[in-house]
Amino acid sequence: MIPEDHPLVLIKKHVDFPFVKEETARYYHPGLGRPSFPPEVLFKVLFLEVWANLSDIQVCRELRYNVLYRYFCGVGWDESCS
Repeated sequence: MIPEDHPLVLIKKHVDFPFVKEETARYYHPGLGRPSFPPEVLFKVLFLEVWANLSDIQVCRELRYNVLYRYFCGVGWDESCS
C-alpha cells in the first residue's frame, strides 16, 4: 500500500527525526499539563502541511484516512489524530 520510492517514504528512511525531541525538550515538562503528541509527530505533521500545501484542517482530514501520511507521521490505525 505504501510505495517504497515515494518521497515521503525516502524522507522518513533517510532523515533522523529524533533531533526534534532533543531541540524541544526544554519546552515539555513531564509533570505539568496534559500529555502531548510527541514533538516528532507534530513536526512531521507541520512538514506535511508545507510539503503538500495543506491547511491545518486539511492535514487533519488527510491524517484520518491517508495511509501514507499516517505512516510518515508514525500514527497507527488505532490512534486518534484529533
